[in-house]
Amino acid sequence: MSLEEEEPSQLDLLKRHKFYSCTVFTAVILMTLAAFSLLIFYPLLSHWGPRFGVVSTLTKLNKLNLEKGNLLNVNITLFTNFTNPNKKAAVDFKHIVVELYFGQTIIATKNVEPAFSVAKGGTGSVEVDMLASKVQLFELEIQRLKNEMLKDKILFEVKGRFLCQSKLWRHHLRYSYHMHGQCTLTFKKPPLGVLVSTKCKTKKFKSFF
Repeated sequence: MSLEEEEPSQLDLLKRHKFYSCTVFTAVILMTLAAFSLLIFYPLLSHWGPRFGVVSTLTKLNKLNLEKGNLLNVNITLFTNFTNPNKKAAVDFKHIVVELYFGQTIIATKNVEPAFSVAKGGTGSVEVDMLASKVQLFELEIQRLKNEMLKDKILFEVKGRFLCQSKLWRHHLRYSYHMHGQCTLTFKKPPLGVLVSTKCKTKKFKSFF
């Protein structure tokens, strides 16, 4: 190979080295800016995190019975609330899963689609029909349900899992975090079926970009 053929190859290598150096430098700068932005916004987002709840005036227990004495049938119209108390950023709610429990037994599961966004300081409500058919309960749960029906106070537990995404820095930075909500609901038995008390809590259990 002649010298004339080698020189362009060396120039190409030098150009590639400069290009890769600039790329690495740019990536480091962007990561530094992202980390700096997170340090600024994380306290705000963690303090004003989204909340999961239930609209008591609209939620209703439509159907409840024990088939053959041990198989549970339930129909609940559930109005879930997704609240964004943050005054600085809107929140997107994605991959929402709502679960209904009686005691330790999960009796119904529902995926909520499509994803939706809640504005700063706003609330989004979603109707979820929870249906359970012939769900086998434990013996202690059967006895508990019978006692609660006699007292006309039936307790269910609702759990919600969802991904939240806040758009920061003119939407150039997205901060994502998983949330877990849990509500204890007390109903009157059907046909009245009204929700008489609600107790909810929400916590964040994972954060990432």
